[in-house]
Amino acid sequence: RTDATEYQLEIRHELPATAEVPAQRLGARVRVPALRAGQRIELGTIVMAELPVLVSGVVVDDEGQPVADADVHVQQQDPPQQGQDPREAWHTLPLFRTRTATDGTFVVDGQKPPGTLRLRADTDRHFADSLPLHTQGQTVRIAIARNGILRGRVLLPDWLPDGAIALQLRPFDESVRAKETRSIDLSRRGRFTLEPLRPGRFDAILTLRNTKQPLLVLPDVFVQPGENRDGRFQPLDLRQSLHRFRLRAVEANGQTWPLEGPILAKLTRPDGTVEAAACRWQQGRCELITDNPTVEFTCFGRGLRTARLVLAAGDHDMLLQRLRPALVDLPGLRGLCGPQRKVRISAVLQGDTGLPADLRGIDQRTGESFGFARWDLGRSSGGWLGSSDTVEIPVLQNGKYQLLLRPHATDSERSPQGEVALGTFELQADAFQPVRVRYDAVAVSRALQQLDERHAQALQQAQQPGGQPQGRPGNRSR
Repeated sequence: RTDATEYQLEIRHELPATAEVPAQRLGARVRVPALRAGQRIELGTIVMAELPVLVSGVVVDDEGQPVADADVHVQQQDPPQQGQDPREAWHTLPLFRTRTATDGTFVVDGQKPPGTLRLRADTDRHFADSLPLHTQGQTVRIAIARNGILRGRVLLPDWLPDGAIALQLRPFDESVRAKETRSIDLSRRGRFTLEPLRPGRFDAILTLRNTKQPLLVLPDVFVQPGENRDGRFQPLDLRQSLHRFRLRAVEANGQTWPLEGPILAKLTRPDGTVEAAACRWQQGRCELITDNPTVEFTCFGRGLRTARLVLAAGDHDMLLQRLRPALVDLPGLRGLCGPQRKVRISAVLQGDTGLPADLRGIDQRTGESFGFARWDLGRSSGGWLGSSDTVEIPVLQNGKYQLLLRPHATDSERSPQGEVALGTFELQADAFQPVRVRYDAVAVSRALQQLDERHAQALQQAQQPGGQPQGRPGNRSR
């Protein structure tokens, strides 16, 4: 760096012991002025002398026992930077570092460096601590507390997936929660070790994946330095507190329906509050683990009759019914668009379904996050226009829907796509008569012409050397 006003050049050398002379540590410090890039400075002869003791002392733990092999080092405070915490503005000086002997003693040699200094001691099994370093030859005693270690066991059902239950230790002191909170995912065996823990008082909180309220809170877990074994974890039995619900989606003929889609679970808590949790069908099967013995399940989605059931824990078949799609007739549209063009008619529900507009959750078995789009929740739907002018649109419920014409440039769904609003219409599921839609043929023709021009321009650019096709990708419309 060439922005420093001055440097300190530190040189060290150790002379090995001989039969007549013990080992010696030599050193020298030379002030170097500010440097310019490429500048050469002649320092002359540097005379090394035996290093004096900078600081010596002993490192002990919270019980006063010596700590062997602790890392002891001198740190220098950095100039304050805007927005930086002054407590973190320290760096370790590389030549002023040592480790403690078996009796916890140490010696750091060298001339006292300039600036504000401190001496810091640390190990992997203790919490670090530091003391100010003011004078040459200072003698210190540093006490570093042992890490707290909490061991215990939680008895869990054999069918519970690994990691479904998490144990968190949260300090009583809110000011240190961000840094001192510790957590661990439990395996089915349930044995756990939580460390390092700074000694103090904690709340032990057990949580279950995909539920908001804690499964259990054990207040006032007191952690001391060293090993701790709270009697409430010796062991804590949760085998009767957890319940498993396994659902199978079936049709009227009793066959499994390989359904993919959302399920809303409502859990009634002991205080009367209701908590909502997201579940999902995966190939027609769903699993939910909760501390509630009964759960209300609501299965819904486009083209599906909404079903609600209150079930006790166990295995259940859920009979589901398909809704016949709403029929929409657009006279002359196929001829206007041409026989080959891919055409989508989208429907967006106007109003509230009484069901979640957004549904997200966490798979309790894998820990994978999942969510559902508006399409999956029945808020929007659509259908492809076939060879006729009538299109089938699966809907969640009867109501007003905004209809959108979304033609593609070609017979490929990946080709550029346009959009024309057709208006808002009342659509009904299970209806035998189609809804006739009157549309502006001139506006549709204009949109088709613009779409074709844009597609032709993109093809022309793609044929040029280094050209990239333009236009919006033809992702499938909802």
